[in-house]
Amino acid sequence: MQNLVRDLLTLSRTGRTDMKRDTVSLTRCVSDARTALSNRIRQTSAIIEVGDLPEVEGDATMLTQVFQNLIGNALKFVAPDKTPHVRVTAEPSEMTCVVCVADNGIGIKPSYAKKIFAPFQRLHAASEYEGTGIGLAICRKVVQRHGGNIWVKSEPGEGARFCFELPLATSIVPADA
Repeated sequence: MQNLVRDLLTLSRTGRTDMKRDTVSLTRCVSDARTALSNRIRQTSAIIEVGDLPEVEGDATMLTQVFQNLIGNALKFVAPDKTPHVRVTAEPSEMTCVVCVADNGIGIKPSYAKKIFAPFQRLHAASEYEGTGIGLAICRKVVQRHGGNIWVKSEPGEGARFCFELPLATSIVPADA
């Protein structure tokens, strides 16, 4: 019950808290998320690969939460006989970048691809996989507050690839230019 209340408060704050917009290193956000998850990473012997990630415009704390939730899910939703393998990549374009967190987990039926981003939409019993069913709703709220979208591509038994779009950091032009 304490976890549920904590997660509900986090979801609520995510929608109301002032955003501290700044130039944010996604590499730093992933590093901070890995630090927060270090015990679980060590316990599962997870392999986490991080590609070249750009700087974006946004709130570092909120974006770190997104990576912590997505990587945490990748460590949790994996078959017992597999070592979790997570890849974090980004594909920048002119004004935005698509960031993806891919795993070798249990996967998700495509028919649930939109449902899982709503609060309390668990696909498994709490006895099977821990959690409150709020983590992906938090991810969606954060990404939307940054002006982007989040989606998943997956098949059962084939892992999942969560992707979200963010605005790239813009060059700051000095006032006297």
